[in-house]
Amino acid sequence: MNYRAHLAAGTVSFFVVLFLAVRYGDIGFFLAVLSYSVCMFFSLFPDVDTRRSKIHRLLLHVSIVLTGISLLLGFGAVPSVFMILWLVAITKLKHRGFLHSFTAAVSLPSVVGLISYYTFGTFLPAVFGFAGYFSHLLLDGKA
Repeated sequence: MNYRAHLAAGTVSFFVVLFLAVRYGDIGFFLAVLSYSVCMFFSLFPDVDTRRSKIHRLLLHVSIVLTGISLLLGFGAVPSVFMILWLVAITKLKHRGFLHSFTAAVSLPSVVGLISYYTFGTFLPAVFGFAGYFSHLLLDGKA
């Protein structure tokens, strides 16, 4: 599948979860926008192990920009360089291996859930992240 199909499926999964979140709870505009971003990110993330994927190139460019900003502001480049090295290392993984597994679909968005819980008091972005991730697996026939 191409990235457009994954984004479209992620958008559909976002609106399904959003409907449930609105129906059974309270979700404000900020949380909805944050959750949409998380859902779209995770709808593309399983392909980060492919150098030609949009998400891989996006994260690489963001890392390079953050490295430059960190150096200009005198913070050092260690965190950004670490991310660039991680992106290079992750391409050594087998495509459609671990990152295309149910385990990854649960564990990786859970990290976002923990961060959002301690920041905003809700795990909801992790639910949206799982929905986006799972939509990717469904399209790739891995679910």
